[in-house]
Amino acid sequence: RSMVGGSGKPYQVGHHLLLAHARAVEVFRSEEYANMYQRGKKDERGLIGISNSGDHRFPLDPNSEDDQEAATRSMEFQLGWMTDPIWLGDYPPSMRKILGTRLPNFTEDEKKKLVGSADFIGLNHYSSAFASKPSKPATYGGYWADQLVTLSGKDSWKKTEMGWYVVPDGAREILLWMDKRYSHPLIFVTENGMSAYEPDKEHSIHDDARVEYLEGYIRGFGQALGQGVNLGGYFAWSLLDNFEWQYGFSKRFGIVHVNYTTHVRTPKSSAEFYSEVIETNGGVLPE
Repeated sequence: RSMVGGSGKPYQVGHHLLLAHARAVEVFRSEEYANMYQRGKKDERGLIGISNSGDHRFPLDPNSEDDQEAATRSMEFQLGWMTDPIWLGDYPPSMRKILGTRLPNFTEDEKKKLVGSADFIGLNHYSSAFASKPSKPATYGGYWADQLVTLSGKDSWKKTEMGWYVVPDGAREILLWMDKRYSHPLIFVTENGMSAYEPDKEHSIHDDARVEYLEGYIRGFGQALGQGVNLGGYFAWSLLDNFEWQYGFSKRFGIVHVNYTTHVRTPKSSAEFYSEVIETNGGVLPE
């Protein structure tokens, strides 16, 4: 039988995160904090936004209506969940349809405070996958089962140490999807990077896989910019190797190696590459 269902608590948590966001923005604007954060030119005030995670989903069969809907549904459940209420006024229709009463409702006053409560969308993007309609009910429950989607990848796609597919074309496509859905918003890529195979310092500082990853993804984001997306900036994740959630220190995302015993920091090959990208404004990227 299908395992879709549950307490709905993740959606309650997300709901109150959005309400807290709206209140924080209300204070930021009403108390004129924007005037305290000059952006460069004298008349440029500080901006406030929200950063949400989003992977791109390609339909497994582009000619299948079911797979097209699965791809859209998967993106709505991930990126749309926290973004639609701010730009479109409510949760995505697919979430409303599947989750029913487990998905909280906004009051009219809450909707008014939420809509427009961000000057930009921050995107944390790492990977992409194919999406298709499941051939059988899920044998697990929770958020991922709720989406009613089967995810897969190409055998030729490389994977990071997190097991995530490396798909540079997805960088372009997700920005184009956001541009269309949210009517040409200002977007900043606030996280993008990979965990590479780094069993020792020697492997770590010669991180050719990360250089290849960054090169491909930055090019993909640049292609979206060239097609008219209002991309305001890009931030690689991360500057330093860090404590990676439940994985602790076992996964390294940094472009600078950190010795967790001595705290000595050593730039990796990716740091040199990224500095050249910045210095040349992308001029070092191969065509």
